[in-house]
Amino acid sequence: MEMVYNLLKNACPVKKCVKEVESDDFLIVSAPDLSIYYLNETARLFYELTDGVRSIDEITTEIAAVYEVDRSVLNDDIILLIRDLQWKKLLVLQ
Repeated sequence: MEMVYNLLKNACPVKKCVKEVESDDFLIVSAPDLSIYYLNETARLFYELTDGVRSIDEITTEIAAVYEVDRSVLNDDIILLIRDLQWKKLLVLQ
């Protein structure tokens, strides 16, 4: 997955949710088709850092500063998260 990360790391993710609601441990987001999804703590942080300006690599670096995790493992997890958010129509890459 490292190759995929390297191909996408300079892309800027853009949120496509209709609404965000903060909960204790989750961020609740509504997709354009009005489906509702609960984002866990790490996914929430990624989504909150997504502003259409920061690249995937910049966001991942900020997350790495918060969590003690091997960077290659984090990169793989971020790619899986991005795929999931894209599939749910909550995120696009520019």
